[in-house]
Amino acid sequence: KIGRKKKMTYKNMNNQAAYDNRGEYDSNSYHSHFGYKEKNAEVSSAKKDGKLIDEYTGERIQGNEKSDLDHIISAKEIHDDRGRVLSGVRGEDLANSSENLSPTNPRTNRTKKASSMKEFLEKYGDEYTDEQKKAMLAKDSYARKSYEAKINRAYYTSKQFRNDTLK
Repeated sequence: KIGRKKKMTYKNMNNQAAYDNRGEYDSNSYHSHFGYKEKNAEVSSAKKDGKLIDEYTGERIQGNEKSDLDHIISAKEIHDDRGRVLSGVRGEDLANSSENLSPTNPRTNRTKKASSMKEFLEKYGDEYTDEQKKAMLAKDSYARKSYEAKINRAYYTSKQFRNDTLK
């Protein structure tokens, strides 16, 4: 809630400094990550074999059609997440985990941009069937649960958490 509620602040100013010094979001560092490249190679192979399915719409993507690889939780959102910074886990690693990458059509990916799935569907939900929207929200929920588990595990088992708690 830090940054959203005025009275919520970091108790350890080193944590505030870490967030302030996280650096600017660099799209290239997220899209050139080995996890992204690896998943993109899998997607290309499946498309070439005629087996690629748009994980949001459930429609087959033909070999001659364009496809994109979407960060379900946007790389920008992950980069700017205070919890992620506090946990000390690299944003590029979290953003490019297999649970957070989904092949889809260019229209969906490029319209969604850095929006959450909920925000995206509030604006563009009429372009999708109820079944597709349900699948999209399920993918988002799964990605977020996996993401939260990783940062919680990293932080709550860390020496930093122990020290901050004792102080």
